Amino acid sequence: VSDSSMVGKPPCLEAVLKAMALFPENVALLQNSCYTLSTILECGQDPVVKEEQLVACLQAATQALKFAGDSDISGYYVSHASLLRKEAVRLVAAICNVAPQLGHVLSRQGSECMERLSNALMAVAEETQKGTRETHVEDMLRFHLQALAWVAGPSAAIAGSLQRWGAKLSVVAAAADSTSELMRRGHAPMVEELRQGRVG
Repeated sequence: VSDSSMVGKPPCLEAVLKAMALFPENVALLQNSCYTLSTILECGQDPVVKEEQLVACLQAATQALKFAGDSDISGYYVSHASLLRKEAVRLVAAICNVAPQLGHVLSRQGSECMERLSNALMAVAEETQKGTRETHVEDMLRFHLQALAWVAGPSAAIAGSLQRWGAKLSVVAAAADSTSELMRRGHAPMVEELRQGRVG
């Protein structure tokens, strides 16, 4: 990413966050906003993006995840609610992967946040077919596993998923990729748990 592009990241993030705040019940807008924020942040963390802004993005992601699960959404927007849930989880993973220290923000939200992330993972994993591998499904599973790992820990998130859906090739592939990615991020508590061999 060029220097000029990095300088433009904070105002872009701010603009998207403002749109989400102005239209908190627009499912399609929230879905695309989460996708946009993820795309920006997946380029990596850099000094121009402050931690306060990352925290704001994380709060927006968890609020979108809550809205997708709690709201009485019907008609045309039902499919968007499912996509919103997936994109909100992807945003959680993107934020924590570039700023592992923010995992404590999710941990403080306790069992409610963990339950929402677990339910989101279950929805994707249950739709996955046995005996086949689909790239887009594996990508989504990887985001869900990583997001849950920041709240429940990699043992519960990854090992638990393998125990439940280990017969599905896409789940196994996503679990392997997630383990590798979490190790690469170098967050000491996460790496220690992975090194103790309680995953896989």
